[in-house]
Amino acid sequence: MTRKNANAEDFVALGVETVLVNNLGAAGATEPRPIQAAAIPPALDGKDVIGIAQTGRGKTFAYLVPMIQRIVEEAQIPKGRLHGRKPKNPLAKGAARLRGLVLVPTRELAFQVAQEAELLTKRLRFTVAVAVGKSPIGPQTKAISDGAELLVATPGRVLELGGKGIFDWCNLSVAAIDEADRMMDMGFLPQIESLLSELPAGRQHLFFSATMPKQVERLSARFLADPVRLEVDPEGSTAANLKHRPIFVPGLRKIPLLLEKILPNRKGVLVFCRTRRRVDFVAKALREAGIACDSIHGDRSQSARRQALSDFTEGHVEVLISTDVAARGLHIERVKTVVHCAAVSEVGENPNDKDLYTLQSVNIEGTLNLARQAAASGVRRLVFLSSIKVNGCSTGLGAPFMCDDSPLPVDAYGLSKLDAEIGLQNI
Repeated sequence: MTRKNANAEDFVALGVETVLVNNLGAAGATEPRPIQAAAIPPALDGKDVIGIAQTGRGKTFAYLVPMIQRIVEEAQIPKGRLHGRKPKNPLAKGAARLRGLVLVPTRELAFQVAQEAELLTKRLRFTVAVAVGKSPIGPQTKAISDGAELLVATPGRVLELGGKGIFDWCNLSVAAIDEADRMMDMGFLPQIESLLSELPAGRQHLFFSATMPKQVERLSARFLADPVRLEVDPEGSTAANLKHRPIFVPGLRKIPLLLEKILPNRKGVLVFCRTRRRVDFVAKALREAGIACDSIHGDRSQSARRQALSDFTEGHVEVLISTDVAARGLHIERVKTVVHCAAVSEVGENPNDKDLYTLQSVNIEGTLNLARQAAASGVRRLVFLSSIKVNGCSTGLGAPFMCDDSPLPVDAYGLSKLDAEIGLQNI
């Protein structure tokens, strides 16, 4: 098939098959976004691709569309009038049906990517399986053994299932890594290297990331063959539509500040905390104050985490407190205000500290904008609570630490003078 113009204004001109174009349209994606227009043509040509764009810019469809189209062609899955009919003589059965692998950093993102893959494969005889940790392994094993064309998974669970001899990689032809930089932050590099080393030679790789740290560079240099590198947003750029507001407040006053000045009369608030213990502490304090909230972090079961996200998305609770499991890739349209409770002192010892605030800012936009929407209709406000007053550039946060006015200190007077001290009425 002839691949067409990378600057095309529609998916047909990019070389996308009609069945996928129709499913994209049904999902609300009628025009390709910049990262999609840039990445889909070379990916459809079988080239390795490195795509760099902020979270929320449509990276998921940028790799899912060419992956699915390639799998449909290779597996000879019926199209046209045969939508949904089982081929008389499938080319592979059972675990050998697996042709595509997507690796993601978190369980929540795995389910979200799988859901979008299912949207793209409606009316096709195409099965998507999910494999993530801290979930029953039996159903995941059965889904892979019964046969799935695409697997969306976290690295640890893939290695665990591989150790049990579940996989048959003989037909795997394309592997994608989503949020590659976040994977490195979470320490997945050894697992990813081990896993990619076990996959068949000659496969296609699609790496997508918000930034391009050295670990991702080394990983791509080792496994990718002459990749096409695409950078839609400047590396490390901060989401432009956010109103940033750093507030320097003593640690003991963060909860009162949340309760009295930030949360009242405000809906769709996402609160990030540095640790799981802190998440539980903040959630307990808000509940005791009568605020409907829920929390997600790594110690909660998968069912509890999914329920918390669902309740927040549907408006049953107005505040969601989370560690960084919700910071990347998830799209929660109703979030309008994000509060980051990490003190500068808590992250200042990290040599990558300069990127942390940038990433969180980028992630916040990603949590609100549906990947298929071009309009930046999400978060309008970000509040960064720090326990220590520092000069902007000295923290390494100078460039991305943009705000609508200069940050001013909060002294020991208490909350009664906060409005006068730092103008909290403008938060």
